[in-house]
Amino acid sequence: MPTEQIIILVAVTVIGLVWAARRDLKNRKKEQATKEANESVD
Repeated sequence: MPTEQIIILVAVTVIGLVWAARRDLKNRKKEQATKEANESVD
């Protein structure tokens, strides 16, 4: 496997992980806000 391909593969993997982590964090924040809103309604 050429070095360039390995670098591209690593870069794509890292970007994918970061993107997924950020999306997960956003979803968690949204869930937390929804939970807090529901608790204040009770």
